[in-house]
Amino acid sequence: MEFGQVGQTKGLWSSDSTVFGVVHSYRHGNPREQKFSPKFNMETVAWSYDGAFICTSSGDKSCRIFEVATRRSTFTVVHEEWTRCSAFSHDGLRLCTGGDDSLCRIYDLTGSDLADPILVLEHSRSIRSVEFSPTDKFVLTASVDKKARIFQVVPDTPEEEEAKRQKVAAIFKEIEDRKKAAELAAQNPGKPCCHSCGTPYVNPLFCKQCGEKRVKKEGPSGGGSEVAAGAQA
Repeated sequence: MEFGQVGQTKGLWSSDSTVFGVVHSYRHGNPREQKFSPKFNMETVAWSYDGAFICTSSGDKSCRIFEVATRRSTFTVVHEEWTRCSAFSHDGLRLCTGGDDSLCRIYDLTGSDLADPILVLEHSRSIRSVEFSPTDKFVLTASVDKKARIFQVVPDTPEEEEAKRQKVAAIFKEIEDRKKAAELAAQNPGKPCCHSCGTPYVNPLFCKQCGEKRVKKEGPSGGGSEVAAGAQA
């Protein structure tokens, strides 16, 4: 083992080519091009999370999945323009690809028909990077259109849909309550009103409408101001 320097780059390298040498080589093209020299550049590569497969993206408008152990091509995806990127899902069941045709395609690697994507996502210009979220529920894309987008690619479960509906309903209810409070306060100018629902105080201790306790908070100059109990000044 020796230390070496190339230009301004320093590193640790081995004179034994079997340690840090090339283990496998993968090429696109027809058999002659694969043997001698492919016509198009290899753009990017992605490794499956179990380490069994790699996916290569090339200027020949295709992404190819190779089995690492055998170096055999098992699946080919064809785009209309150059392919620029690809990514495996964490469970290894899907493949996501992107390219100069502005489309991000998702394929089901367990399906019987691998020729057609199960989902197509769109940018306005070339897609240069794709990635699955840790849960595989979303796909993140980056494009030359100067945008990064997150797409949901797995539908919500019934429990998740119900939780979303309840959250949205709570937000709208809060908005409506604030509108009603503002309307009531406008109808009773100069009168102390409940900070929770806007109802003018009739009872000196509690709001007639919602039961909010009425308290007096000392101001900076010693004067009092009407606020609802527990409300922030």
